[in-house]
Amino acid sequence: AMLHATTLRLSPLVLLALAGGAHAQSNWPSFRGPAGGQASSFALAPDAAPDGAAWHIQLPGAGHSSPVVWGAQVFVTCADPESDARILVALGLEDGKEQARASFPFSTYRTHRLNGYVSSTPSVDEHGVYLAWNEGGRLIAHGLDHDLKLRWRKDLGPHACGHGWGGSSGLQDGTLIIPSDSDAEESFLVGLDPTDGSERWRRTRSSQRGAYSSPVPGTVEGEVLFGSTAHGLTMLNSSTGELIWEVDDLFESRVVASPVVTDEVAWLMGGSGGGGKHFAAVALPGQADAGQIRYRLRRNLPYVPSPVYGNGRAYLFSDGGIASAYRTSDGSLLWSERVDGEFFGSPILAGEQLYALTKSGDLIVLAAGETFTHLATLSLGERAFSTPAFAQGRLLLRTETQLFAFASKPNKSR
Repeated sequence: AMLHATTLRLSPLVLLALAGGAHAQSNWPSFRGPAGGQASSFALAPDAAPDGAAWHIQLPGAGHSSPVVWGAQVFVTCADPESDARILVALGLEDGKEQARASFPFSTYRTHRLNGYVSSTPSVDEHGVYLAWNEGGRLIAHGLDHDLKLRWRKDLGPHACGHGWGGSSGLQDGTLIIPSDSDAEESFLVGLDPTDGSERWRRTRSSQRGAYSSPVPGTVEGEVLFGSTAHGLTMLNSSTGELIWEVDDLFESRVVASPVVTDEVAWLMGGSGGGGKHFAAVALPGQADAGQIRYRLRRNLPYVPSPVYGNGRAYLFSDGGIASAYRTSDGSLLWSERVDGEFFGSPILAGEQLYALTKSGDLIVLAAGETFTHLATLSLGERAFSTPAFAQGRLLLRTETQLFAFASKPNKSR
């Protein structure tokens, strides 16, 4: 693999508040939150049950996207193919009561049998909520206010992917960042002004295989990292779109999971069928071996679920149900065990606990540490393809047609 860079000189090392350990957050603004799947501490009762939820609602449709939170509001998308409508719902975080609803007509199109029409997770900030999805073979972005009144709509260009749409947007340093890595049409990365949808920057890319990876923050403020088959790992300046570095030719398999940024290396995975096939850990700029593949992992790799990093360790949940922990500095295996279930959604690290939803709708809770410890299983009773969200002492779990909220300290009298 080659390192192509406009510069290897990093901007001043301003570590983000989300760079290490547990950190309290009041908002959960995008897929996997503000810190690549790290959340503040949370404790789910070992005997938690669905009827012990703080609240739980039936959604007006189905979907695989994850909820996002800003302030006292939860936003979640679903689709009702019978009425050809995608729906965005705003709920109260405290009580789950619906506050607003916006509907978007669409024509159903071919997707993978395990995909749907709202697989990408929205983004949210203090001004509004942002959506991006496929409409008639084109990638369309929307900006709405918190009352779900449409502020802008933008056609970003053609997007061809036989599996349907899946990548999520991200908000970083005041820029709405949307990746479009497609099967056939020209691919691109774009940064929008979230207030009006105008383009701040656009980078055209070659297409190889449609990627479903979502942008993640780097270790330095102003960095955003992308993964794709055609371009491997790409790091851009989030405000200008300027290339900071890129390591391509990592592998040829499809990239679905998002990159993982650790203190020293960035991980990227690719796969096909029901599992991960390829993996590379690339040394980040600032390391003596910057741009080089430091190690490769070979067994029990995830394809769809994105790993999560914290405290020098990364945790993987493979599609087929193997949970593993690795030391990220050298790729040494700490533990690898089968858990009961298969995974589509990604794990979240909340304090010292790992939370991951199985395809059949069971929340698996493991200890995040040097040894494998299974702490709890919570069965929600409906299949689930989403990733948990955390905000303000609430754990939000989305199954296909329902949304559950659990409190960190369950009321024993329930």
